[in-house]
Amino acid sequence: MTPRYVRNRATRRDNTIAILISSVVAVGTAAGVFYFARLLLAREPLGRSLKEESKGALKAEK
Repeated sequence: MTPRYVRNRATRRDNTIAILISSVVAVGTAAGVFYFARLLLAREPLGRSLKEESKGALKAEK
């Protein structure tokens, strides 16, 4: 047996609550993406000497 629901029109209060919730979710998502992008952009590239040292360490282990 399938339950049935009576569809009601959304009130101004329902619309306001939906707008607030969606805005909070959007701001939270934007803040997370911004923070993640800042982390990626703040990385410093490895210098040539560090790359050579790590290769030398790997060769020494073999």
